[in-house]
Amino acid sequence: MLGLGLVLAFGWFLHALTVQTNAVNEFADVSWFPGSTVEVVVPGDHTLWTGPGCNGACRPESAATYRRHFSVGFEGPDGRPAQVVPAAEQYFNVGSGREGRAAWVVRFEEPGTYTPQLAAIPQPPGQFNVPRPRLWLGDGRGLPVRLARGSLFLAGGFALAAASIVAAVFVLRRRAFDRMPPALA
Repeated sequence: MLGLGLVLAFGWFLHALTVQTNAVNEFADVSWFPGSTVEVVVPGDHTLWTGPGCNGACRPESAATYRRHFSVGFEGPDGRPAQVVPAAEQYFNVGSGREGRAAWVVRFEEPGTYTPQLAAIPQPPGQFNVPRPRLWLGDGRGLPVRLARGSLFLAGGFALAAASIVAAVFVLRRRAFDRMPPALA
């Protein structure tokens, strides 16, 4: 039973890793250069991910740090701004320099071409400046699956079931042993 739980947990981990890696690989790059655009095909919520701007040579800052140092907006095809709110803290790392944090959630009301409006926020004297991050836009809020939660749930559930079976067998054997007549001398 415990072995089955571990096999299923490992299977979930591989499935979730594949789904998560595919989602990250489908992120659209968002350029800092003026005049750049982002094509939105599916309206709704999209997560704006931040990553280190040093091509994988440094670790990404926290999403809160990026939100303090940079302002983000998107102007829609009709000239109206898309709604931008802070995202729940989430992290990804798929190797090859692709790692980052969820910083903002952008709600695009309609499909079309949006113009990103990205700017550094001036910091008071004595404050460190954060390097401009790489930005990616992903569909939906956050990543589609969590790696650890499903694996831990499956492994923990089957471990609990295995422990329950062992305890039940122990109790039943003990009761059967206690009911046996005393041995003949």
